[in-house]
Amino acid sequence: MFKNLFSSGAKQEDPNKGLSGSALQFFELGVTLIRSSQWKESSHQFEQVVQLVPNHAKSWYNLAVAYYNLEMYDKAAKAAQKAIENQAQYPSAYNVLGSILVALKDYETAILSFQRAVEQHKEYFEAMYNLGSAYMNVGKYSAAIESFTKVIANNPKNAEALYAVGLCYYNIKEYKESLRNLVRAIQAQPKFLNAYNSLGIVYNAVEDYSNAIKSFQRALEIDPDYFATHYNIGMTYLSLEEYEQALESFKTAVQNNRSYIPGLLKIAFCYTTIKRLPQAIDVYSRCIQLGDKTPETLFLRGMLYYKLNSLSDALIDLEKSVSLQPNNEEAIVTLGIIYSKLGKDSNALDIMRLAASSQQSTSTIKVEFGNMLAKKGKLDDAIKVFSAALKQNPNDIEAFAGLGFTYFEKGDFSRSLEVLEKAKEMKPDSPMVLMRLGITQRALGKMEVARDNLIRAIEIMPDLSDAHYYLGVIDAHFGEYNRAISSFKQSIKLSPGKPETFVHIGLAYTQLKRYQAAIDSYKQALHIDPKQSNVYVGLGVIYEQLSEYDLALGSYKKAFEYDPELARARFNYAVIMAQKNHFEEASEQAVFLKELNDQMYTKLSAFIADRKSKTST
Repeated sequence: MFKNLFSSGAKQEDPNKGLSGSALQFFELGVTLIRSSQWKESSHQFEQVVQLVPNHAKSWYNLAVAYYNLEMYDKAAKAAQKAIENQAQYPSAYNVLGSILVALKDYETAILSFQRAVEQHKEYFEAMYNLGSAYMNVGKYSAAIESFTKVIANNPKNAEALYAVGLCYYNIKEYKESLRNLVRAIQAQPKFLNAYNSLGIVYNAVEDYSNAIKSFQRALEIDPDYFATHYNIGMTYLSLEEYEQALESFKTAVQNNRSYIPGLLKIAFCYTTIKRLPQAIDVYSRCIQLGDKTPETLFLRGMLYYKLNSLSDALIDLEKSVSLQPNNEEAIVTLGIIYSKLGKDSNALDIMRLAASSQQSTSTIKVEFGNMLAKKGKLDDAIKVFSAALKQNPNDIEAFAGLGFTYFEKGDFSRSLEVLEKAKEMKPDSPMVLMRLGITQRALGKMEVARDNLIRAIEIMPDLSDAHYYLGVIDAHFGEYNRAISSFKQSIKLSPGKPETFVHIGLAYTQLKRYQAAIDSYKQALHIDPKQSNVYVGLGVIYEQLSEYDLALGSYKKAFEYDPELARARFNYAVIMAQKNHFEEASEQAVFLKELNDQMYTKLSAFIADRKSKTST
């Protein structure tokens, strides 16, 4: 955006003054070369001049211009300063020095140089424009507007200055003024590509998407292949949530600039939004190959790997992301979950403990750590962490929910109830609090109020698997078996891998004497976990009801093979054996029962004796 490094800024003395002989020849050849933009060749000529006449300000100035265009900024700055040392009133030298300092990103010193140029020549509008641009670089938009406005006052059709003012107003969110100046810039220069692009961006900011698209389309008429315009149209379609059209625009942007990482990132975002996760991963991988190894990009790709259950790949990306950005709580929590799923429990606990103990740690990360500790059975540690979260944020409802349910897991139902009721007072519509409160109330025998809370939790958040499960348990308690089965089935839809839900369905079907349905449910439970001894007992009871005694025996035997101390399985097995007059096998079970359950042993011994007596007669 910086203007005219060659203008004098004011009437100068004869530039040849003080030169003669070979110095004059070098100077004149240098001027000819610099006018034809032969920067390297011209610099050699002016280097010769300043060696012969070290105080010749114009030669130092021209040398600074040549070095600047050769991007030799340090040498350029020294040459410009030499020009000023030898001619204090030299506005164009201050102007070129300011431009060099901008290239060196020393904006504040550049501003001082441009100010000196303008002080020395009040109508030096090129320097005034450059001053406004420097103010923009440091975010001093009001000062920039003041400088650009003076330039426009001198030339109301200065399209570049009008454009710059429009950008300044956009940055301070004065969109009406921004639009007005950008329109004026286009009127002054009808094929002003960047002005049309910026006009569209401002229309986006005021949510006038129709005019935004029209502005970008006008920009494309000027340059159909300009990648930034296609990108901007994509951003407009994103605002309209038209993701397929946004995707096509971003793809066109990248086709015109294949290494344009912002466009690639938006393509990946669109793919993620429309659930095309493998394609999103491929695009993020391309960004990383192009050098975008920022923690954000690694995090986004890692989260996609996690969603696709590619845990090892997710682990690599998220570990790198966290190493670069240690305060990314979502990355840390997900890392902890991945470690846990991969059986790296110590790693999971270590990273969560480290995050939770950090000074930057929020109550959210402490809650996640507390939940992890509770799942690992470290209940006392979990209570300490949840308490620390509440000390940090007394209104953290998730911390209350976690603390209350940890007390529940410890069997301290009264304390659990106290915490969860307080949480409900704070946030009556928290589904997690309502669910956990209902579960605790059920454990305390408060069935009606428990049921009400579970139903309310489901109304707010229908996908709470545990709420459906415990609602089914309560309905079964009240003898509402069909309603209970419906709740259990909904729980299975949401969380299909829990065998205990199938067991409860089996129990409910048994109560309804729908034995085949009960058998099917028990078998589904065993498919998930084949070593559930109580399920085999349930199957044995049904088979007895159906007079399938051999199947019943097989089920009871499986039960006490998996759990040798399961007295009910041994008792039922022995009873059938005695009924079949297999007294020896029945008596073998009586021996075990004598150690396990004296009451069952006495009852079984009497039954065997009675059967023997009836058989002998």
